Amino acid sequence: MTRVAISVAPAPAPLYTSASAGPADEWDAADIPPFVEGGAEVTESTVVINNPLELECYATGVPSPVIKWFKDGQAVRQGEGLRVSAGGRRLVLSRAQVSDTARFQCVATNEAGDHERDFNVVVHVPPSIRATGPSERSVVLHKAISLQCIPSGVPAPSITWLKDGRPVDTAQEHLKLESVGRVLQVTQARLEDSGRYSCVATNAAGEVQQHLRLSVHEPPSIPYSGEIINQTILSGFSTQLECKATGSPAP
Repeated sequence: MTRVAISVAPAPAPLYTSASAGPADEWDAADIPPFVEGGAEVTESTVVINNPLELECYATGVPSPVIKWFKDGQAVRQGEGLRVSAGGRRLVLSRAQVSDTARFQCVATNEAGDHERDFNVVVHVPPSIRATGPSERSVVLHKAISLQCIPSGVPAPSITWLKDGRPVDTAQEHLKLESVGRVLQVTQARLEDSGRYSCVATNAAGEVQQHLRLSVHEPPSIPYSGEIINQTILSGFSTQLECKATGSPAP
């Protein structure tokens, strides 16, 4: 009897290409999921209003990933001051507006998966100051007056008050800053409070100044007021009667 040796090879196992792959997963073993540079952290980007801003999204993977851009979770619509270029890699804001302050996201996708990068965009607005009255103001000596400075901007501007080019000395008890510096209160005006006052508003996007001139008026006064002065003159001769008065402005 002749014996024949037969060897049986085991059936090949299904080819799965990832830890989560199963029979329904058919992407090629050579596929590499996308990787976006800087995707591990949020990128903070600032731009001054009406200036351009470019956001870059460099992605690698096999096959080459497709890149899409989102603004606050919604797909970016080109033509509203937004343009996608360089094959999707670059998002261009041609003239940034306050409405462009948002969370932007680029998402790179291929058959092997996806990866994203987030950008926090903040649009800065230089300060401006709204006029609240005439540039020439006056107050009577020892009376009160308020000087106002109403700035706007992004981020909120800080305010500095100057008098004749130097910081206002609010250590003086009759000078007070109120409403986060927007109001300079003169509680009992002095003659030396007269001068040129400047409100300086500053933020990361720039600086602006508003000037006004304050005059402290002193009511007229006459020495020996209320007294009767007797003066004798000879008939036919001239004489002079003098009335000295002081005040500001000169009476």
